[in-house]
Amino acid sequence: MLRAKLPDVEIQYVELNAVNNVSAVTESEVSVAICIPPIAQPGIAVERIGTQPLMLAVRADSPLARMSSIPLERLSALPLIGLPLPPGGIDKSVVASMLRRHDISMPIAQRVETMVSALALVLAGKGVAILPACARIGRPPGVVFRPLRNADAKMDIAACWRSDWQSPLIEPFLACARASLRQAA
Repeated sequence: MLRAKLPDVEIQYVELNAVNNVSAVTESEVSVAICIPPIAQPGIAVERIGTQPLMLAVRADSPLARMSSIPLERLSALPLIGLPLPPGGIDKSVVASMLRRHDISMPIAQRVETMVSALALVLAGKGVAILPACARIGRPPGVVFRPLRNADAKMDIAACWRSDWQSPLIEPFLACARASLRQAA
């Protein structure tokens, strides 16, 4: 979609993660990034492009995959594939906050830096992952997503770029990113 809107612009896609996304934007390694969650740092412009409900990623042969939606209490004690802990070691993520609010305890089976890595570990049978619905776009065969019943948590999705970078490419990028999120919902 973006290539069709900007046929004369060279577009390269780079996979970023929770560890390197800030430096990639601040050091101009990328012009604009989709960030989940948005980067909150001086010098970085942030445009919220949407929200996504959290969903459970499970192996297709899991008993949970046969359910149309997953009650939160069914998650208790399941091994969770999670993202890295932020500096300071306290997990304040949307997922961790939701689990605390509902008094659900899930042991961390593994921490990974990308949703792609989380999905690979789900497929390998190492645990389940709680991810935004848009992660379904890249799911491998053998992994299914199920909505979480009575879960009120959503993840903000944003586009981030250096605030001192003025470009006519930002608006077309934002339009395409918003359209992609609407399709993923």
